[in-house]
Amino acid sequence: MNTYLGFIPKLAGANGVISGPAGEGRVSAVLRDDLGAVAVAVLADPGEHAGRTYDVTGGEAFTLADAAAVMAAASGRTITFNNETLEEACESRSHHGATAVQSPLAEFIRVNPDSLAHVES
Repeated sequence: MNTYLGFIPKLAGANGVISGPAGEGRVSAVLRDDLGAVAVAVLADPGEHAGRTYDVTGGEAFTLADAAAVMAAASGRTITFNNETLEEACESRSHHGATAVQSPLAEFIRVNPDSLAHVES
């Protein structure tokens, strides 16, 4: 998953709470400027990069609790992380029409069942 670093502060609600079922999961969010620099380097010398794949990530992997602590320290505001269960996450978002947490991969397989046609069992 590609997450832009500038998106992380938007996860905090007006109450300063980031809520979600993230647990100890980590993200290595990347700056858009860094992605732009990579694109420029590749486009400036396409022969050097032909057939190559790059995994462009941020400089550190952090949890949402870590992100809340850093944002609180940097801003002087109270920002916290509330780790929700999947059920709590669905309930807290139900007013937006959320009914269940769906896996993008599971949805892809439902829409594209032939993508697993090569699997025998």
